[in-house]
Amino acid sequence: LEFRRVIFRSKALWRLTFDLFAAEGARNVIWLWAASDVCSGTACNAAAFYPGDDVVDVLGLDAYFDGATLPNGVKRTLALLESMGADKPIVFGELGPAARADFWSNAAAEMGRIRRFRGFSLWFARGWNPWTGSATGGSLVDAAVDASTRTAFASFLASASLTSLAEWSAPPP
Repeated sequence: LEFRRVIFRSKALWRLTFDLFAAEGARNVIWLWAASDVCSGTACNAAAFYPGDDVVDVLGLDAYFDGATLPNGVKRTLALLESMGADKPIVFGELGPAARADFWSNAAAEMGRIRRFRGFSLWFARGWNPWTGSATGGSLVDAAVDASTRTAFASFLASASLTSLAEWSAPPP
């Protein structure tokens, strides 16, 4: 019963916020509903918290990890998002992978498998990095990151499979 109350309150708060913006005449707002990595355990509850297609413009996921590929929980969450809001673009609202050449070498291909994928907001983790055990190292913007990781990241950013801001509204290939 308590879980159902949390779901109801979450949806109600989203709709209240949406309605307040609409009442104030704010029409230039993009409503990004981004779940955390909600499918990492045995249950996948994101759909229960989804406030509805009429009040969401973009579906997203926040993901932080330290592996060479997207974790299985992230992939499961993305698959769930692909089954929701059929016309909604999908983004990583926050993406915080470790500074690893092996991840960035394969990132464009992995993200290219996500239907309706449009982009991400990258968390550079400078000064806060759970992966290195250090408060000062391991981010893509740190001097401590090796050249192969910087090269792999630069190649990822130059990939033709990434969507530029100008291409945002175009359908995926």
